[in-house]
Amino acid sequence: MYLTQHTDYAMRVLIYTAINDDALVNISTIADTYGISKSHLMKVVTALVKGGFLASVRGKGGGLRLARAPENINLGAVVRHLEPMQLVECMGQNNDCLITPNCRLAGILGGLDEKTIAEEFVRGIADFAYAACIIGIARGILVVAEGGMIIDSILNWLVGLLAGAPSFIYTTFMYIVLGLLSLLVPSSSGLAALTMPVMGPLTELMGLNPEAAVTALQFANQTINTISPVAGMTVAGLAVAKISFGQWWKTIWKFFIFMVVFGLIVTAISGMLPV
Repeated sequence: MYLTQHTDYAMRVLIYTAINDDALVNISTIADTYGISKSHLMKVVTALVKGGFLASVRGKGGGLRLARAPENINLGAVVRHLEPMQLVECMGQNNDCLITPNCRLAGILGGLDEKTIAEEFVRGIADFAYAACIIGIARGILVVAEGGMIIDSILNWLVGLLAGAPSFIYTTFMYIVLGLLSLLVPSSSGLAALTMPVMGPLTELMGLNPEAAVTALQFANQTINTISPVAGMTVAGLAVAKISFGQWWKTIWKFFIFMVVFGLIVTAISGMLPV
């Protein structure tokens, strides 16, 4: 494997800047010193500034300097930032390596020490723990409810309550209930384990296609998760993008309303489809 010219020039820029740390340097001077293209060097410098290795000072008398002390710049981090690297199979998209779940090589090659790898692993497990607990609790409730004929009682009560209601009234009711529950249980698998033992049979007893219950769950859960402060993916995405929930809600509210209406329509249609 060979480093690209882009990374080669980046190393030269960092070396030159480190040597001349008593003053700001400019791209023209570096290009003349090494006898390389100024336009190419501008792309290199832009990448180094974005990566946090160089600091750019604008205005009259401006220039470039190291963004941190030379001893705090890791050359491996520079190469990883500039090179599209896939040193081993598991670092790519088409990974069929059988030992991936128990292998720490990708983390080490990515610049992580064993402590950081362990911490990230724990964080990843924590993301699944909530859903796993909900599914376990839901399963326990289901066993008790089935054994004590509680589900049958709930179904009979709901059928009596909703008897004679138009199909779109029922599907709207189901969509709203599942949406509200999604605020407490953002995981779609956890929500399904909690609600489908009731919603599925109830939909069938109402004379509708039981697939409507699944459709309502998917639409309601995913739509609510776009604005929910307890939805892990939404919270993580906004944190990475540095967008506050206030800004997000102002941006997405029209799309949210559209998705709610669209979900209600699709759910109503799915309930009327032949079984």
